[in-house]
Amino acid sequence: MITNKPQFIKILSISLIIFIGLLLVSLGTNIVRAISLTAQENALKAELVRLNQTAEQNQTEIEYKQSSDYTDRYAREHLDMSNEDEEVYVGVNKE
Repeated sequence: MITNKPQFIKILSISLIIFIGLLLVSLGTNIVRAISLTAQENALKAELVRLNQTAEQNQTEIEYKQSSDYTDRYAREHLDMSNEDEEVYVGVNKE
């Protein structure tokens, strides 16, 4: 079968060392990738929280701008309109 046993053991040992080395490199690469993905996940979670807050603020603003209070205020300030039962006072600029 095997005529040169010491040479076979040497080849087997070197093969095992190379295999273990490749496993360690692969493990290191996977650990670095996992750390990177965890950091990316945390960044995306923070972004999601920020976007949800923005969406909530926008929804609040939409609800306010659909209210009659906003419509009345906008009509007074930008369209010079008033309700029928209101008296309008116009300021005079003294120069």
